[in-house]
This record gives sequence, C-alpha cells and structure tokens, in this order.
Amino acid sequence: GEVALGLAPGDLVFIGTDGLFEAPRGGDYHLGQFGADRVAELLLSSDHVPLQLLKSRLLESLEAFTGGTYEDDVAFLMLRASAEAAA
Repeated sequence: GEVALGLAPGDLVFIGTDGLFEAPRGGDYHLGQFGADRVAELLLSSDHVPLQLLKSRLLESLEAFTGGTYEDDVAFLMLRASAEAAA
C-alpha cells in the first residue's frame, strides 16, 4: 500500500527492525528488551541534532544496554524534513 505523511520542517521519521526494539539487556531476554519507549525517549531528547550524531547516540545506548550481545539484525532508517522539502 501507499502512505502519505505530512511533515513540517525538522520532523523526524524513524523506522527500525524488531532486532532493535527487541534487543535483550546483556544478551538475556529475561532482563528486558531495549524497547520502543527507550528509542522514542532518545529521539525526543535529541531534537534538531544532526542525524549522524543521533545515529551514534542510539547505537551507543544500544551497545550499553545489550553489552554488545544480541542475536537479531539491527537496522533503522531516519529521515528529517528540511525547510526546502516543505516548500
């Protein structure tokens, strides 16, 4: 299907695989998962941060949470609307 999004300058679109959201704490699922709330908190606290820096912050947080141990792929896509795109 098709989806249309109305974006204002500075709006961020984030799409991630389940491997990101379900990454286990320290490699043990019994200790919890990285989760969508953690990703959303990081994204919301990084308003207008360059995407490269935001990517680094997200990966650092994921590595600290998991201890670098997870079994699934981790992939995500970030897009930020620019003022030129809104015109």
